[in-house]
Amino acid sequence: MAVKVTAQGVDLTKYPLSGGENLLCSLAASCVAEAVTYPFEVAKVRLQIQGSRALLPVKFTGMFDSMIKVGRNEGLMALMAGLPSGLLRHSIAGTMRLGLYDPTISYLNYGTFEKPTDPSELKEVQLWQRMLASSSTGAVAMVFANPADLVKTKLQASIKPAPGQKVPFKGTVSCFKYIMATEGVAGLFHGLKIAVPRMAWQNMAEVTAYDLTKDLLRKHYGMEDGLPLFFLGSLSAGFFGAYLGNPLDCIKTRIYRNELGPDGKPLYSGPIDALTKMIRNEGVLSLWKGVVPLWIHVSAFSVAVFVTFDMLRLQVRKSKARQDGHDI
Repeated sequence: MAVKVTAQGVDLTKYPLSGGENLLCSLAASCVAEAVTYPFEVAKVRLQIQGSRALLPVKFTGMFDSMIKVGRNEGLMALMAGLPSGLLRHSIAGTMRLGLYDPTISYLNYGTFEKPTDPSELKEVQLWQRMLASSSTGAVAMVFANPADLVKTKLQASIKPAPGQKVPFKGTVSCFKYIMATEGVAGLFHGLKIAVPRMAWQNMAEVTAYDLTKDLLRKHYGMEDGLPLFFLGSLSAGFFGAYLGNPLDCIKTRIYRNELGPDGKPLYSGPIDALTKMIRNEGVLSLWKGVVPLWIHVSAFSVAVFVTFDMLRLQVRKSKARQDGHDI
């Protein structure tokens, strides 16, 4: 039997959200989460790219050291570099990866994108269904969001130039123009081969952990929908998302940035080449470079996005319940 979703004693499984309501809630939650956690991601990217070239010696000892030095040497606004592209990225990817998850689960369980309104007809969601739904929605979302993600990473990794040197781009729009002028439209999808599996893998880890943790807490500890349940679930999502997703995230950052080496050629020919060179030149633990700031960022982002997402959805369901005569 499916785990009941309740709040203040009222069974909210009778009041599912429509596809449009899910998408709107995920859009709002994704943008809020991106805005409040952005500096952590900038610090993570800077940690991931150090050591990629002899000309860029290791400068940061950790997340807070990275944030302090970037802010001191490049200005506090450098910690928000690429935020518009980040908001664009999450408006696309966040909306799709969260907003399409429940409809996909419903389709896998019932052959339709809408859940039954009769609680007796609800089926328990299997682990494989959670994993398939979260990985597939993450992969599809990344295909559409890759251009914005590419621009965001380039801006986050952009280092203050030496005196007399000029930067090729200064903001989101100019970066888009620069990529299209130098690489064409196809350049906006550079790194797609690593970005899609990375998003599918990390989204599977985060969303599956979040969803499963909530169901276990409901079933075994009698917790109802609300801030404590959503907060505990999001902490689980942050931990699994960061430590399982960091290797692919690190490779994705290297591929996105992929500057020219001393021979005038790109440092990496592809994800496998990046993986091989990182392990050979920097050791296997280089795949977890930036994992602590990623964990902090993903945990903070997970708390912000999942709590906001489910609190919004909870209010919509409560509103429907009140319209049905419940005092909630």
